[in-house]
Amino acid sequence: MSQEIQSRCGCVIGRDYPAPIVEHTLAVKEARDRIAAVRGKTETRAEAKKVFVRHGSRKRPPARSTAKTQQPTLPGFALS
Repeated sequence: MSQEIQSRCGCVIGRDYPAPIVEHTLAVKEARDRIAAVRGKTETRAEAKKVFVRHGSRKRPPARSTAKTQQPTLPGFALS
């Protein structure tokens, strides 16, 4: 809010209303820079690859064996 509007409204930032604690634009830039620094590390890339291989792969697991189980037979009865 400009000084003129604050005067007309009777509300001065820092006196009647708290001033911002951080400058948003600067805080966002610093956070992005810190994230980019971490993402650029070799260790981070290696860890991300391990996580992808374990959790992100769309590859299907190997199929289970479909061998038929042997049916029990009763004495004197043959199944054909």
